[in-house]
Amino acid sequence: MQTTKLRPLFQLVSINKEVIRLVLILLNVYNKLNYRTVAVASTAVKTDTLKPWNAIPGPSSLPIIGQIHHFLPGGGSFGDMKDPETISRLLETYGPIVRLDSMLGKPPLLFLNDPDSAELVSIQLFSSYWVLRSENWLPHRPGFHSLEYYRNEYKKDRGHATGLISESSHGNVWKEFRSTVNPVMLQPKTIKLYTKVLDEVAQDMIARRMKANRDENNMIKKDFDKEMNLWALESIGTVALGCRLNCFDPNLPADSPEWQLIQCVHDLFATANELDFKPSLWRYYSTPTFKQAMKLYEHHENSSLTKYFIKKGKEQLKTKPDNEKGVLEKLLEINEEVAHIMASDMLFAGVDTVS
Repeated sequence: MQTTKLRPLFQLVSINKEVIRLVLILLNVYNKLNYRTVAVASTAVKTDTLKPWNAIPGPSSLPIIGQIHHFLPGGGSFGDMKDPETISRLLETYGPIVRLDSMLGKPPLLFLNDPDSAELVSIQLFSSYWVLRSENWLPHRPGFHSLEYYRNEYKKDRGHATGLISESSHGNVWKEFRSTVNPVMLQPKTIKLYTKVLDEVAQDMIARRMKANRDENNMIKKDFDKEMNLWALESIGTVALGCRLNCFDPNLPADSPEWQLIQCVHDLFATANELDFKPSLWRYYSTPTFKQAMKLYEHHENSSLTKYFIKKGKEQLKTKPDNEKGVLEKLLEINEEVAHIMASDMLFAGVDTVS
């Protein structure tokens, strides 16, 4: 298996009332599809005063395994990385700026707990600079490395659109794709087309799904997060594919395209979480989870599953007047490949964002 050069990515996460809750994280979803370009003045960086990445405080690092020994469940000095308190312990130990090196292929992270530091800090990595306060009109956007590998390496479709959520979706690639989809995605009249049907989805969720899943004490019997994921998938699917997926139907046939799509998106979430957000060796050799992810991406994007909905959109395109054409139909008129990738990205990334 070919491997691609790892590039560190940085992303600043939201600030709560008292402190920056979490972080500058490489590879975070979602920053999903609602990006906007911000024009700012260029920030001059005095490179002779910059300190190297290794000068940032952080746990000690070992060859190959990096700092992973500090975070082993039950034996690490800072606890499991899944524990929210782990970040608090790191900040208490090393101060408002904490460095985590790459671990088993997982890109490095920078945690910030000080708004002033977030505004001023500049980072030098591999001869490149990031000034965290500045973002020009061609921003660097972290994305799903496994999805990029599928589209560019596994599928060997280099030079084609890679969407908005893969690792290479920044710079001119990002600009070109957004320039194509923005006139469709950001039109208020297009959004208004979905007002009624999205309200119907919400009402169905409350009246059918939530009501049926309450026990004698009026408590939700099933995992609420999963229920919200179903609602989000039904909502996003309505926009991305132009039709209801019937996610709330308990009698939906297992061999139907709709049910297969629901299951595929669910499985993709699980595998992408393992590959893109946890230390993994898939960048060095084909792990079982990596092989499963490639099959899921193939099923989701390049099989009869997606083609079924694209074909359905084409049929609707023939009969609908211009003022009733939705996102999929309008994108199909511009570029079928872009319509295909955009629908896939919306389903893959939009569910987690909405729910």
